[in-house]
Amino acid sequence: MAYKIVCTARVPTWMQGQIETLLFFNGGQDRVREEIAATIERYGVPELIAEDGWLSVDVAGVKDARTLYAMHEEDGRSRAVGVVVYAREGYDRFTVLHVGVANDYAQGGPYASERVLSRLLQQIRQLARRTEGVRHVEVAYRRNRHRTSRVNA
Repeated sequence: MAYKIVCTARVPTWMQGQIETLLFFNGGQDRVREEIAATIERYGVPELIAEDGWLSVDVAGVKDARTLYAMHEEDGRSRAVGVVVYAREGYDRFTVLHVGVANDYAQGGPYASERVLSRLLQQIRQLARRTEGVRHVEVAYRRNRHRTSRVNA
């Protein structure tokens, strides 16, 4: 059976180790260490919360942080291969606060062509289009500058 990549807003608590690896022990963090530190200083530290059998990511200084996960599904098994934490900032924008992509799905990895991060960001743009007032999606990890994309672009 072929694998597929699925984006979802919920993952079960048994995936906690996988999500911790993506967010906190990710091999790609060295490339954006300064940006991560600046984002944590501005918004707060992400924290995994297990509740009613599901995981979510809370960010100390952000009300209503939300999370999207990318899952590699194959032969009835699932593996978390990407995570994006975002929040609504003000009336008109979503800001992506934290990201993590599995090494084998990151640039240079054997599954890099799946564009996991791009898929997750596209899902956020689609959510933004359906959310009244949201006109921009920003990514906090862009060399300490926000990169803004218009939702309707």
